[in-house]
Amino acid sequence: MKIPHNYFILPADKMDEFEATAAKLGCTTDDLLERQLGRLEKDPAFSAQAIQKADEIYSAMTRHEDDGDLWPDSLDECIVVAAIIGKLIEQGAEELVVELEGEEMDLIERVCQQLGIGYDELMEQAIDFKLRGGANEEEDEDQDQADWWKE
Repeated sequence: MKIPHNYFILPADKMDEFEATAAKLGCTTDDLLERQLGRLEKDPAFSAQAIQKADEIYSAMTRHEDDGDLWPDSLDECIVVAAIIGKLIEQGAEELVVELEGEEMDLIERVCQQLGIGYDELMEQAIDFKLRGGANEEEDEDQDQADWWKE
């Protein structure tokens, strides 16, 4: 399961731990992610627990609720949960594009043409922008929220 980096979300402290652990082990974060994803196939109980936790966190995220207390303590578990959430976000973005019609789809096509990117990259940029909290308050005064893609 390949997870685009823009969809891989961990709390800041866990991301720091993830990067430090990979460096300590002499591997990349992608390698460490692959190791943990291997557990999903080998350990059905771990898989079920990670999927349930990912659903809880993803639901809180979509309701714009604080999800900090929902993350597991174990870095290994967090990595797998983050990968599952990444897939849920990716699937949600794809479903959104498929459901667009008329003027909405025309706008998406024009933005993609203007930026020279595909729908998937546009969705990654939109999700990344949203996860970063959108434009900061100073930028909000000077920039329309609809102009996120111009950054």
